[in-house]
Amino acid sequence: MSLIKKKKNKYSPESSFSTLPQNFEGDNTCADIHISDDGKFLY
Repeated sequence: MSLIKKKKNKYSPESSFSTLPQNFEGDNTCADIHISDDGKFLY
């Protein structure tokens, strides 16, 4: 998981966090999200 902040109409990564335990050995898959150009909607 990543924390993204908006600064002057630009999104910048701030930090990242694992969502899995440190000793996890299984398959790791993720999804993605999208923010509308006007910043009003998250998909």
